[in-house]
This record gives sequence, C-alpha cells and structure tokens, in this order.
Amino acid sequence: MDNLDGTSFIVAIGMALFLEGALYALFPKKAQNMMRLLLEKPYHTLRYIGIALACVGVLIIGFVKT
Repeated sequence: MDNLDGTSFIVAIGMALFLEGALYALFPKKAQNMMRLLLEKPYHTLRYIGIALACVGVLIIGFVKT
C-alpha cells in the first residue's frame, strides 16, 4: 500500500456515491422496500451486517492492491 494517496481515496468515495446513487435512480421502489426492511432489524443485526461488509471491502482492497 505504498502508492495509496489522497486521490485514490477520493476516487473510491466518488465510486461509492455513484453506485449508491445509480441504485436509487434505477430501482427507487426496491430501495424504499430495503429501507423499510432495515428499519425492522434490531441494531445488533445491522451492526454485524456492517462489520461483515466492511471486512469484505477490506479484503477486496487487499486483493486489488497486491
């Protein structure tokens, strides 16, 4: 990770925002249904899902950077 700089971070944030925005634009009804589903889940379940997704993200970054 010696070539990780601020530009890479900004590009990653931009890509995440693009993907999330595209999903809302393409599938607004499904996005609303997913939000309702998430509101019904207990906090600890959402925390575990968030931790798992963050770990997957770190693994993907690790594989790409090596």
